[in-house]
Amino acid sequence: CLPKDKYWIQSMAQYFKRKDMVLGYGGSYKKKGLLNKLIRFDTFLVALQYFSFALRGKAYMGVGRNLAYKKSLFFDNKGFASHLHIASGDDDLFVKEVSTFSNTAISLMTSGHTLSEPKTTVSSWIRQKTRHLTTGIYYSPYHQWMLGLWSSSQIGFWLLLIVLLFLSDWVIFALILFAIRLLVQLVIARPVLKKIDEFDLIYLFPVFEFLVSVFYIIFM
Repeated sequence: CLPKDKYWIQSMAQYFKRKDMVLGYGGSYKKKGLLNKLIRFDTFLVALQYFSFALRGKAYMGVGRNLAYKKSLFFDNKGFASHLHIASGDDDLFVKEVSTFSNTAISLMTSGHTLSEPKTTVSSWIRQKTRHLTTGIYYSPYHQWMLGLWSSSQIGFWLLLIVLLFLSDWVIFALILFAIRLLVQLVIARPVLKKIDEFDLIYLFPVFEFLVSVFYIIFM
């Protein structure tokens, strides 16, 4: 991964005047094809979650490709000592262990982003996501429950919507619910997508969400 802007260090370091840790956004290079958009949409959803939890003082992860913390914070908490036996996820678990409402900031500025080469095949993306998700069993019960509830509700919504669309008496009701939910989602997602420079994803938002929900079943 590479910094998106020459002011990346400055963008991240400015928070250390009052914070000990900064969670940044690690995106992917924009390329042609549906898979690239799906990967970027999934990255957006993950970022929406870990940024939101951090703002509530309940951070549970950060992405290693864009994460900063003071050396003192690392050594005072014995670094990655408590999870050296885990092959992946040291960034997630370190954030979960040491982050508090008062010591953690988030960086959404475009100059503070990093970009990585995205996977180019579905199978390689599935392997990557499956590896990432293995860290989840080490999250606190609260975070496991909240994240599980979110993904389950997302999958459940699409399954139930499909069922209702096949029941003639419920089609209009189902479409109204779909429209209300989509409106709420877009109100929340629009400013975030703008800030992280992923606004092109908003035009097919429900399509990407449906496809990502299908892949979540495969990942799990």
